[in-house]
Amino acid sequence: MGSLCASVCCTYERERKKERRGERDRNRGREREREMVGEVLDLSIHGWYQDNLALSQAIDDRAHFSAK
Repeated sequence: MGSLCASVCCTYERERKKERRGERDRNRGREREREMVGEVLDLSIHGWYQDNLALSQAIDDRAHFSAK
């Protein structure tokens, strides 16, 4: 009876370790996904800022030349 209990406990512990390992892997995947989304947002915001800066400069240049 004791060896059966030990066997069941070992099997249970092995399964729990697999579950925890899988959970850690999923968490790492989610964290990497969040990092990638953050990087894309940073690039999008930077691109938006650069586009608006270029547009603003073009408008200023046009206004300056129109005034002459």
